[in-house]
Amino acid sequence: MSIEGSDMIEWSNYELGSYRINCPMCSRKASDKTLGLTVEANSRSMAHCFRCGFVETFKLRRDPCGAHLDRSGETLDDRCQREITV
Repeated sequence: MSIEGSDMIEWSNYELGSYRINCPMCSRKASDKTLGLTVEANSRSMAHCFRCGFVETFKLRRDPCGAHLDRSGETLDDRCQREITV
């Protein structure tokens, strides 16, 4: 199943790096960190749950002049492309 434009993960809350967080689909309690989340410098990011297989990807779109948008921009959610796969 694919859902475009959904906000399962708040990508703007994460800086570059790798994280273990709660899965929005199968989390059982606060300490249940089954989702691996990676934010890369090339404006691509992904999350994958090791229990249920939930996957979400995030990629910043380029602005009209071709420069990458920065993660602190006001319209980050308006200019992103999201895909969720369950």
